[in-house]
Amino acid sequence: MSHSIILPRLMEIGDGAIVKLPAMVRALGCSQPLIITDKTMVALGQGERIASLLVEEGFATQIFDDTIPEPTDTSIEQASTLSGQATLIA
Repeated sequence: MSHSIILPRLMEIGDGAIVKLPAMVRALGCSQPLIITDKTMVALGQGERIASLLVEEGFATQIFDDTIPEPTDTSIEQASTLSGQATLIA
């Protein structure tokens, strides 16, 4: 099975950068972003923090936390299979 993965070169860093995420996602034309992270970041509350921010701005989002550092093509394929129509954002 083939999957298209677009990795735009958008990066925002520094204090307060997270509040710019909805505008960046919108600029990419995404409506259903999939947050790909690991279980540690979810346990620390960061996954929910990002998801809540996106939901407040009207995005339908999901969290996929069953990945590994430097994900392989297999783990990315698993995320895309589970995500349905979501746009992958790692």
